[in-house]
Amino acid sequence: MLTAGAVNELIRELRSPDVTAARTDELKSEIIAEHQGLIHHFIRLYDVQVVEDLVQLGTIGVLAAIDKFDLDRQVAFATFAGVRIRGEISHYLRDNATIRIPRSVQSHIKVVRTAQDTFVAQHNQLPTFVQLAIHADLNRSELFDAMQANQSTHLFSLDDPETYLDIPATHSEYEFVDEWASVRPAIDQLAPLERKILGMRFIEQKRQGEIAQELGMNQMAVSRRLNSILERLRHHVTAV
Repeated sequence: MLTAGAVNELIRELRSPDVTAARTDELKSEIIAEHQGLIHHFIRLYDVQVVEDLVQLGTIGVLAAIDKFDLDRQVAFATFAGVRIRGEISHYLRDNATIRIPRSVQSHIKVVRTAQDTFVAQHNQLPTFVQLAIHADLNRSELFDAMQANQSTHLFSLDDPETYLDIPATHSEYEFVDEWASVRPAIDQLAPLERKILGMRFIEQKRQGEIAQELGMNQMAVSRRLNSILERLRHHVTAV
C-alpha cells in the first residue's frame, strides 16, 4: 500500500515533460490499482448488481482526479479521488437505475435534513458543509454519502422540498478543508485529548467504539466528550 506522499510522487512523475507514453500508462495503472479498494468502498454503499460497470466508472473517476489534483494543497489524493469516484458512480446510478439505499444512509439523510432545517430556522441562511457536518454530528464521509444518495436515487423526488438538500453533492473537498480551517481557532483551544478524539472521529473516520478501545476509555465517556466538543464548536460556528 502506497503512502500519500508516494502517490504524489507518482503524479509528479506523470506530469514530467520527459515521461514516456509507456511510463505514463504504467504510472496510471499503478495509481488505479492502488485505489481499487476505494472504488469498491463506494460501490458497496449501494445495493446494485452492475459492479463491473461501476468499477469502470470508478476508474474513470480516478483518472479524472489524477488530471485535476493539486499537489500544492494539503489534501491526500485518496480524499480528492473519492469525490470524483463517488460522483461518477452517483451520476450513473441516478441516470440509469432505481437503487436501494442502505438503512444507515437513509437514517443519515433524515439527520442531515433536520440539521439543515434547524440551522436555516436559526440563522436564516443555508449552512456551509462544515456547519452542516457539525450540526448533524456526522463525519465528512457520512455527510457526503447522505447527500450523494439523496441525489442519486429515484426513491426521492428532487423537486420535493421535503426531501431536497440544498448543499451541492459535488461540494469540493478543497472547500471542505477551507471551511474546516474556519473552526481551527476553536479546535486549538481544546485539550490535547479532545483534539485527538475529534481527529479520530472526523479525520480518521473511526467509530466511537473504536476510539474508546484505542484510548482505553468506555464508549459512553467518548460519547460525552464528543458531545461536549461539538457543542463548543457549534457555538463558535454560530458566532462567526
